[in-house]
Amino acid sequence: MFKKINFLVDEVKVSNQSFAKAINSNKEFGIRSDGEIDYDLKKDKAYIFKGRANILNKLEPLGKGYKIKATFVTVTISFENIWNHISEMNRVGAIYEDTASDGISEFQDKILEDIGWHGVEFKIGYRDMVEFLEKNCDGTIISIEQEEPYVFNGLGFIDDKNLEKARTTLFDFVKSQITENISKEKDEFEKYGFSDDQKDALSYFKIEVTI
Repeated sequence: MFKKINFLVDEVKVSNQSFAKAINSNKEFGIRSDGEIDYDLKKDKAYIFKGRANILNKLEPLGKGYKIKATFVTVTISFENIWNHISEMNRVGAIYEDTASDGISEFQDKILEDIGWHGVEFKIGYRDMVEFLEKNCDGTIISIEQEEPYVFNGLGFIDDKNLEKARTTLFDFVKSQITENISKEKDEFEKYGFSDDQKDALSYFKIEVTI
């Protein structure tokens, strides 16, 4: 199941020792959404911060909008009006982007996108596919979400080590849904047949149909 982080309410906790080392290093580093710090930034991770710290600014060493509370053990980071900055920073590594206004239109991973593109031909939407992935695979969603008025903007991530499983799991799910949809609409397909794109999808998923 995907871990969900809502930047309007959730905070990120970092080891005080690791945080102090990073901001005093004069090196570029990234703070991940799980609180780990990387000096070698990774494309498949969701980051709340990338760059060098400003050690001269004791109140906002990570920059404007990052609120820091420190104890001897942990540093707690909260966020204020910086979703656009965080989303722009992470968009290149996200598997998909999800917004209340536009929904989900594609996967950034080519193999997942091939599965999605073929699945759409049989009325299996990206929303259905993403909800399945979020329930059945390991990943992360970073977002801003509120109920009144409803706002949602999010980015989904799957670690490279979990990506192959996600591809296989989604392939099997979409294949089973196509088979089920054909069975439900058998009379229509017997009457009108399959479009060329639907035939391509059947070939892609290795589904044999006798209609």
